Amino acid sequence: MEIIDGKSYLPQVKKMIVDSAMNLNQDAAFQHFESELNDVENKYLPPYGDLIVAVDEDEFQGMAAFRKVSNERCEIKRMYVRREARGQHLGDTLLTELLKKAKDAGFAEVILNTPLSVTAAVNLYKKHGFEVYEGEDVKPKPNTFYMIKDL
Repeated sequence: MEIIDGKSYLPQVKKMIVDSAMNLNQDAAFQHFESELNDVENKYLPPYGDLIVAVDEDEFQGMAAFRKVSNERCEIKRMYVRREARGQHLGDTLLTELLKKAKDAGFAEVILNTPLSVTAAVNLYKKHGFEVYEGEDVKPKPNTFYMIKDL
């Protein structure tokens, strides 16, 4: 398994974004899904963020991205591992690499949100030092953990 820069693989990234939303049964309109798919470059590529993918024998197995929120803060988005690749600590590897990239980019803290129902993700984030906080959304998502970590 190789973790690589995702900017050369935007069609595959867009497919994984669709897969991740379908996997979670998320309301696409609530997440501004079409807007995100049409503007991946300006959401998740430098200087606005960063994007990595996990590839195994030319098969895309997972992805993770962050986007700039402010000069000091970024937000993890689209952390996703395909069902077939789970159980191999790929989420741990992706998160470790993404946090390193965020720190190297000069961010001091990182935030994220994740559905309460995805306990494996919540446990992974806690293992990496994330703590639950109230979040700052004007319209908070129901059944969602908001988490934060200093880098």
